[in-house]
Amino acid sequence: MTQVLVSLLVSTLYFWISPLSYASSELIARTSPTIWDVLIAIAGGIAGVIGSRKKEANNIVPGVAIATALMPPICTAGYGLANGNVRFLLGALYLFLINCVFIMLANIVGTRILMRKSPLTSFKELSIKMRIGLISLIVLLILPASYSAVTLTIEQARKEGIKQFVGKEFANYTVINQVYKSSNNELVLTVVGDPISEEELETLHQKQASYGIQSVQLKVNQVQNSPTLDSEATKEFYENIDKYIDQKLSEKDSQNDLVKENEADKD
Repeated sequence: MTQVLVSLLVSTLYFWISPLSYASSELIARTSPTIWDVLIAIAGGIAGVIGSRKKEANNIVPGVAIATALMPPICTAGYGLANGNVRFLLGALYLFLINCVFIMLANIVGTRILMRKSPLTSFKELSIKMRIGLISLIVLLILPASYSAVTLTIEQARKEGIKQFVGKEFANYTVINQVYKSSNNELVLTVVGDPISEEELETLHQKQASYGIQSVQLKVNQVQNSPTLDSEATKEFYENIDKYIDQKLSEKDSQNDLVKENEADKD
């Protein structure tokens, strides 16, 4: 417990004095634990059992398991404390608790099996309160992680479906703005090209099912290729064009920065 508190304090102090305050992808990834994190924790516990049972016992394998499973969420919790981000703090502590519990459970079960003793027999030897408490703890840890995994899978499938839908069905148009509003499950597209009739829009709606996004509400804002646009349409057209250019330039700058970082790492 002391080591955990010291690690949390040090990470909080680091992020508090650090000039970098943005959340990297590594930090964000540890704020929404899923069922896969449970499996990783179990694998870490098994690795610890294998490492401890070798003839030449060492702490390398258990140490790696601890470093990869326990320290990252503690550091993420420190970031949440330093920046007053409750979501980061609670999410990271939840992941830390998952890793601790399931690494220990895997270790206990693995040790009993290697000792040729039944883990089920050991479980039955516990008092009823201990058994109920242990089962409740496991269920409380697994249920939110399972829900998070299902939600994440659905979101990823929806994003991929939207990407394929827009790329194929609007291949003859220039999509200058694309926004998905998760709050009301709506996809808003601003396209430049020939007018899209109501019949064509209805056909597009029907095609959404083949991409797995039949529940997504599609809204298409059209900017026609016409020299007779009125002043308001012209203003909207150029505003969208500016947004499109800014977006592409931003993507290009991000790619250039990534290339420079990789080159710097190689040097």
